[in-house]
Amino acid sequence: MGEYLAANGTTIWTESRGQGPDVLLIAGLGDPAEAWQAQLDGLSDRYRVIAFDNRGAGRTPLPDGPMSVAMMADDAAELLRALRVDRCCGPLGGEQPLPASQGLAQF
Repeated sequence: MGEYLAANGTTIWTESRGQGPDVLLIAGLGDPAEAWQAQLDGLSDRYRVIAFDNRGAGRTPLPDGPMSVAMMADDAAELLRALRVDRCCGPLGGEQPLPASQGLAQF
């Protein structure tokens, strides 16, 4: 089930399924949360799987100014805080999400 969450000064569309240890899925720059459909369906029997639309993808609006990897990492961290995630398995993603996920190391 999807919902908008206020995080990092914007509203971020988020999909969250299942129960168990939290797993964050970060899609490529232009991919919506549905890009992770197979993982959302396949992992939700043993994990709480979280996917979201990056800014400018799907239902999450573009920022007013420039977008950066640091902003994307902050979005992901704030999203996890909004969902009250204390500890997270992952994040999982491809080439583009990797630098953003490295910014989550302090989370």
